[in-house]
Amino acid sequence: MSTTVTVVEPDADADGATIDATDASGLEDSAIALNIDVTQVDTDGSETMSITITDVPDGAELSAGTDNGDGTWTVTEEQLDGLSVTPADDSNTDFTLGVSVTTTETGSGDTNTVTGTLDVDVTGVADTPTLSVDLGDGTHAEGGSTETDPETSTISADGSLDFSGANSSGDIGYSTGTIEITADDDGSFNLQSMQLGQSGGTGVVVTAYDENGNEVGSQTISLDSGYGVSATVDFSEISGFDGAHSIELVNPDGYVKVGEVVTTTGDPDASGEGETTFDLDVTSALTDTDGSETLSVTISDVPDDVSLSAGTDNGDGTWTLDAGDLADLEVTVPDGTGDFDLTVAATATENDGDTATTSTTISVETPDLVAEAPIVAIENASGLEDGAIALSIDAELGDADGSETLSITISDVPDGAVLSAGTDNGDGTWTLDLGDLDGLSVMPPADSSDDFSLSVSVTTTETSSGDTNTVSGSLDVDITGVADAPELSVDLGSPAEVGGSGPTPVSYWQLDENSGNETLTDSVGDNDGTPINTLKTDDETGVFDGAAEFSGGGKSSKEEYIEVDHSDSLKPESGALTMWFNADQVGSGSGSGGSDRYTLASSDSSGNDDGGHFGLFIEDGQLRMRMQSDDDQTDISGGDVSADEWNQVTVTWGEDGANVYLNGELVASDPDWTEGLEGNENPWTFGANQWSSSDDTADNMSDFFDGHMDDIAIYDQQLTADQIQDLYSDGVEDVMDADGGEASLEYPLDIAANLTDTDGSESLSITLEGLPDDAVLSAGTDNGDGTWTLDAGDLDGLTMTVPEGADDFLLSVNATATDAGGDTRTVTESVQVDTGDDGFDAGTVGTDSGDTITGTAGDDVISGMEGDDQISAGGGDDIVLGGDGDDTIDGGDGNDQIEGGAGDDVIDSGAGNDDVMGGQGDDLFIFGAGDGADYFHGGDGWSDTVQLDSVDGGPGGDAGWALQVDEGVGYTETESGIEFDAEASGVITLDDGSELTFDGVEKLEW
Repeated sequence: MSTTVTVVEPDADADGATIDATDASGLEDSAIALNIDVTQVDTDGSETMSITITDVPDGAELSAGTDNGDGTWTVTEEQLDGLSVTPADDSNTDFTLGVSVTTTETGSGDTNTVTGTLDVDVTGVADTPTLSVDLGDGTHAEGGSTETDPETSTISADGSLDFSGANSSGDIGYSTGTIEITADDDGSFNLQSMQLGQSGGTGVVVTAYDENGNEVGSQTISLDSGYGVSATVDFSEISGFDGAHSIELVNPDGYVKVGEVVTTTGDPDASGEGETTFDLDVTSALTDTDGSETLSVTISDVPDDVSLSAGTDNGDGTWTLDAGDLADLEVTVPDGTGDFDLTVAATATENDGDTATTSTTISVETPDLVAEAPIVAIENASGLEDGAIALSIDAELGDADGSETLSITISDVPDGAVLSAGTDNGDGTWTLDLGDLDGLSVMPPADSSDDFSLSVSVTTTETSSGDTNTVSGSLDVDITGVADAPELSVDLGSPAEVGGSGPTPVSYWQLDENSGNETLTDSVGDNDGTPINTLKTDDETGVFDGAAEFSGGGKSSKEEYIEVDHSDSLKPESGALTMWFNADQVGSGSGSGGSDRYTLASSDSSGNDDGGHFGLFIEDGQLRMRMQSDDDQTDISGGDVSADEWNQVTVTWGEDGANVYLNGELVASDPDWTEGLEGNENPWTFGANQWSSSDDTADNMSDFFDGHMDDIAIYDQQLTADQIQDLYSDGVEDVMDADGGEASLEYPLDIAANLTDTDGSESLSITLEGLPDDAVLSAGTDNGDGTWTLDAGDLDGLTMTVPEGADDFLLSVNATATDAGGDTRTVTESVQVDTGDDGFDAGTVGTDSGDTITGTAGDDVISGMEGDDQISAGGGDDIVLGGDGDDTIDGGDGNDQIEGGAGDDVIDSGAGNDDVMGGQGDDLFIFGAGDGADYFHGGDGWSDTVQLDSVDGGPGGDAGWALQVDEGVGYTETESGIEFDAEASGVITLDDGSELTFDGVEKLEW
């Protein structure tokens, strides 16, 4: 059997493949489909096939296959289905891909490669750029001064210009040197044109200078040489001649000539309107940075007359800018433009033409350039002297958008007054901020109760334009005067025993001194006399020892008289004057200058003035007395006076009329004259007439006495006829020491009282209390109830005369300051009067040890003396003297006077209106509800404290009390009290109406 075998030879060659690739296109940054078909020629399955995509750009990626890292990708036949390529980011660059297909014969390993290409067309797609827009705060600028109309000036009619350095011929100025043209107000101007000419020389040089002398413009002009001016030169377009301060003209080596000069002033470029400039911060950038895109910015909705600092105005309300225009971009808005919105768009444009735009809108709020009036409310104020007075001034902005500021000026602030907040400008005005008005107060000048008015100006300022609006008003400050505590010290001297019950003069001049003595002693008072010129006082021919000799005048060296300074004690409302005289001349024209009048006593001046004038004369052999009130007089004469013999004259005035006695006998009388000497402040003169003198001085003297005088005395009471007869029989001294009367004790009483408020708004009065019956003071007014009233003039040389054998008593001295408004402040000091010099025993008196003393329900006088005493005064109006030692004093009910004395005392004055003097030492005064109206003086130089009962917090609010501190003394409040910066005075008022006036206090406690 046979078999036929067919031998098939293997295919040794690879047959290859066919490629069908179609060009592709697509968009940047997007996948682009690739249409690549590959068909293998050998279909017997003996060959394998590989596909490679080449020339893939950097950054591009295929959707399938393997990136070989060298710009080629290997893909399978299956991966060709749906294959796409994504170009590199942001790239629209076209490119060509290569396709390489290799078949391999598996049996022989033979290969066959075919290639192809396809173009990839990439269409660019623009990326949206970034964009941010911010509008800054506006800056406002006022509009400049617009240019004025042209003005023509010449050297003969120079208008607003000055020409210097030139001679003139009509309207033409000429010079071989320099002609300078300046504004007559030393300002600047804009040169428009000039008529110029030259004669010889090299050409006219016109130079402009600024205010500092710097050259800002120059022009050389060649003109035909000739007479007068030959050309009008236009300078309006030549740089440097606007805003010139001066112009100089010169023609080197020749004459320069100038005719009409036309100028303007102001800014040629100014609109006259203000404008606001805003920073417009536009930040934009391309997000595609491969260079294929460009950026542009468009700003639209720009109103007419609004401009940008860079870019192109398209004339339709839009501006186009490129990236370089955005740095420091500004938008300028003229005044009067309303609010508007700007739309800012940023566009990226691909080089293929595609665009991407983003935009935003920003609002432009034009500034409010006009300041609105502030809202102001002002109320009048009132308060107490030396206390802070609250001022009610409310102010707020009328414009609440935050664009305005507010300031306050208070003017007409009196010298010495101080506001609690703000800045003192030193000229009576204060500047305040809005926050200063809260709690604002004014402290009036120290010790002043003068009302005043404050002017208040509240100004709003629009920050964008500087425009202001001011509302003004005034407020009256009504000050109630508060009397300041006066200063008071009382010292009782050792007594001297004086004569009996006879009348004692206020002053008594015995005239027994030796010649040459410059003082004529007042032997009972403090009103010494002074001899004038060559008056002799050593003559021993007087009625009582020596006498004074008067020459009668006629020559200035012989015009001799005695002068005694004014004292209120010598001008009583009721009184008497007595003297002995021996006249060498009594009338018949034998006096100085032929006068028939010789003066015994005078206190007078020209005219009636305030009254109280007095004159006593020898005239035509009679006695004459003339007294004047402010609008009337009495003039009485009588008696027969002989020369060369001693006579006594006594005159009296008061309720019993005016009377003249000669040698004890009444010789003249006016029973209807009841005026005294009050109101007269002229001195007394004995031996010369003052009735032509000036007020309050002795001058223009006349009618000089010729003879002798002895024993002159003035009384502050109207003497009876019997007393006058005794004077004539016995003399002044014997009448004082008349038998039958009891001796008296005369105490020097040194009272020093002064106002602490010295601006003239307060008056001072002094009252003495506690004097026994028949006790008298040497000055003042006896009120008939054991009290005396004195004024400051009564204190000089004051004495107190007490009948010998009187009981001890406590003398209280009250010094009261009264403000013009009626407010009073009283300080009291008491002294113990030990009439028997055997230890004070008036009232209840303690010992030198620590005593416990209890008063009665009546008016007690209690003296603790030395030691640490416990004193309870009880009811009634008590006088309590703690004395030395650390005392505890309870005043109880009633209006008490309490003096702590030396030592650290604790004082509770109790109910009633009490006056308390702490005295020396660190004292504690207790004050609470129901205690009335008290006064406490802590004493100078010590640490004194007021303790407030039933108070548990600082003043004001719900604490139940209020505090006013005088004269601006500051203080620090603690949890349990107040410490003053210095010794303080003021008023504490409790809710129940109890009031404590204090001074000399360092602390408050509660």
